[in-house]
Amino acid sequence: GTGEKDYFMSSKRFSIYIESDLSKGKLLFKNETSKYAQSSSPLYTFKTNSTWELSLAHASIQVEGCAMGFDNPNLVFDINSDAIGLPESTYELFINSLPKIPGVRCGSEKYKPTCSYNGKIQDLPDITLWLDGKSLAIPSKIYATLIQKEGSESSFALNFRATSPSLVGKSYV
Repeated sequence: GTGEKDYFMSSKRFSIYIESDLSKGKLLFKNETSKYAQSSSPLYTFKTNSTWELSLAHASIQVEGCAMGFDNPNLVFDINSDAIGLPESTYELFINSLPKIPGVRCGSEKYKPTCSYNGKIQDLPDITLWLDGKSLAIPSKIYATLIQKEGSESSFALNFRATSPSLVGKSYV
């Protein structure tokens, strides 16, 4: 979080830089003016509290034209997580909407379920998060990790998880 003054050189501002091919990135705890500055204005700006949490008025996740809203939405940035967490009730709706993508079938696990797809993972559509009217597209390079490819069928780990205080392990929040 930002509660400790010693973590920052000046302001409590940070930037995230991601290579265009999504192969790597950097978390920068300063206003960066070097090669990482791609634009004078950021693509997204969020004001969080001291624990990286952002309270939102409206949030939803959209898959193939089907949008699922969040109740009392909060966004938390966790750079140590390997999956995008959704509230358990929204996660259930999200998993049940994935068959709207032709050729996709997913398991019901609460953490990184295994899915299959009749095609190439890079051809999967973006999943969009809507955060107070701002859209954040998540490409398949981020949300799908190839497990196996056999002929025209691919299996992949869906990099999402259900989150709830009633769950255990990596889904506990």
